[in-house]
Amino acid sequence: MRKLTYEQDLAPLEARYETLFTTTLEDGTPWSPFWGFEIGAGWAALVSEMLAEIEAQNLEITICNIREKWGRLDVLYWTQDADIEPIINRAGKRAAQTCKLCGNSPRFDHPIDWELCLCKPCWDNWPAKSKVPLPDAE
Repeated sequence: MRKLTYEQDLAPLEARYETLFTTTLEDGTPWSPFWGFEIGAGWAALVSEMLAEIEAQNLEITICNIREKWGRLDVLYWTQDADIEPIINRAGKRAAQTCKLCGNSPRFDHPIDWELCLCKPCWDNWPAKSKVPLPDAE
């Protein structure tokens, strides 16, 4: 499996769904409050599916940020449309079981860094400063 990258996996999403990240000011000027993606490229596919579903629903929405916070998918947006919540919740449930780096499932439940959504191989390659020894498997 190739290593996922921002340029190859996330930047195209920003271009493809540009209308979801842009709003119009009172004077008619388009403006984007989008801060970008703050997620591992392993979540690119599920975020792409979420954005496609939002676009298909034709919701009035401006997405400001898509990020990982405490090991969970967090989407910051402006809208009055409550129909957005089920879409984001479904994507969040998938993200909780998907490695943020490589996109593999199932997620590995490591003993201390609960805020990291990593599979076992990615956990094994994570910087040592954030790891503690794993208990022996019985």
